[in-house]
Parts: sequence; structure tokens; C-alpha cells
Amino acid sequence: MKAGIVSRVVMRMLMTAATVTLPARRWRDALGAMFVSLVPFAAYYRLWLSGPRAQYLSGDTCGLYWPDLVYFYRALAHFQLPLWNPFERGGVSMLSEPEAGVLYPLNWLLVVAGAASGGLPFVVIEIKACLHLAIGGLAMFAWLRRRGLAPAAAVIGGVLYELGPYTTGNAFFSLVWPQAWLPFVLLGADWLLDGGGPLAGIAVAAATFLMVVAGSPPTAFYCALVAIPYVCVRAVDVARRDGAGTVIARSRGPLLLAAALTALACYPSLRGTFEAMRYSERAVRSFGYVAETPLPPPEWLGF
Repeated sequence: MKAGIVSRVVMRMLMTAATVTLPARRWRDALGAMFVSLVPFAAYYRLWLSGPRAQYLSGDTCGLYWPDLVYFYRALAHFQLPLWNPFERGGVSMLSEPEAGVLYPLNWLLVVAGAASGGLPFVVIEIKACLHLAIGGLAMFAWLRRRGLAPAAAVIGGVLYELGPYTTGNAFFSLVWPQAWLPFVLLGADWLLDGGGPLAGIAVAAATFLMVVAGSPPTAFYCALVAIPYVCVRAVDVARRDGAGTVIARSRGPLLLAAALTALACYPSLRGTFEAMRYSERAVRSFGYVAETPLPPPEWLGF
């Protein structure tokens, strides 16, 4: 049944694409984007099978992400705000649980789609896992095309981004969800620095918001370690091309707008997460904790 649903969706996309008249360059981009978007669903084709060859997600997916999404769905079905989950660990604030994604628009879309279909089958969480890979690959393809790469090169970059070693190793964990939105942040930054105005600032804020609330604050932080230096390097490059005064004059307002909107949008999620950390083992982040948890001293020998 799952294979039939997926095949019908793919065929409908292909038939729609075949009826659209586009210039040759647009056709190459459209086909490249479609290919990159479908690769994750094809790579994990066993998720859509039934019988002995079927694959099902386990671990955190069925023990944490799926129950959170089901609670989200049932709360909305009963016209309740999903702010407190009494069924998890004796009760937990949903705003303090990053993986729950109460503020994540993609979760709302999945829940609404489930409600429209009369339920929320487990395949929804499997679609969510592959959808993040597809979004990341598609966004990387678009960013590489904007940076001037040929369609074939951009396709390779998009596929490597969505199915690289780190991503495939963590494909079914929330760790990879924020990185799906990183290329959109880079696209928005390019647009803003090239004179996109307030709309570009809003785009940067929206992409950053999605990156922060997607479900993994550590990965969002690592993405920021990529995005911030990139913005600085691009700003210097654009200033050399157009003049520092021009760049500052046209980008100052949109940058401030992007920063303000990002802070306003992300505050509830970040506040809830840091409040929850006060009652966890991360409440006191001593040097010993920092040194032992992410990279134990013996691991430095590997360098």
C-alpha cells in the first residue's frame, strides 16, 4: 500500500512536469531539482515496501519522534494547544522538547495532512525523515546554481549533501533536520547582500527560524558556525565589488530586520530549551563535562 501511494505521487509529479513549457536552461534546472528531490525516497525505498523486505525506523524515531507527533495530532484533534505532554516522563513541556517541534511549520503540515486523511499512520514519520533529506539536497542544488555551478555539478553537490556519510549515518535522527535549512540561509544571505532589500531579510529570518526549531539545537549551532563566517566572507567580497559604503547602506536595514525577526521567532523555543536544561545533567557545564562529553581527551590522539 505504501509503495502504491508513493508511486502515484511520483507519477503525478512527472506528468505535471511534462505539461510545463520552459526554456532549455529552465528544463535542466527543473529536471535536476526533481532528481535531487526524489533521490532520498529512492535510496530508502524499503521504507515504502510491505512484507519481509520492508524496513521500519527504530530507535528515537519510534520511541520519541513518533509519539511526540501523535500527541501533537491528538491534541489538535481535541482542539487543545500541544504545550504539555502528560504521557512522557511524568509530564514534559513541549516547548522544552526540541525534537517535539511544536513551533516547527513542517510538523503542522504533516499533522494537518494526517487529519485530512483521517489519521496519522507511521509512514508519516518516515516521510518526514526522507523529506528533510530532500529539502536539504534541493536547497543545496539551488544555492550551488546561484553560485554559478553547472546543473550537473549542482546535482552532484545536492546529492552529496543529502546522502553524504554523516547524513546517511544519522538520516533517521533529528540531528540532520536543521541542516536541511542551512542552504536556504545561505541563499537568503546572498540575496540580501546583493541588494534584495527587506524581503531578503525576511527570507533569512524565516530560514534561520526553521533551522532553529527543526529539532536539534546542537546541529543548528553547528550550522551557524557555517553560516556566520560565510556571510562575513560574502560581505567582504560584495564590498570589494560594489564599494563598502554602498553595501552598508543597502544591507544595514535588512540585516537588522533579519536579526530582529530571528530573535523574536526563535525566543520561545530557545527559552523553553534552556529552562529544561536547568534540571538536566547539562545544568552545570564544567570543564570536565565539556572535555569528556563531545570529545574525550584520548580521542585527540586520533588527530
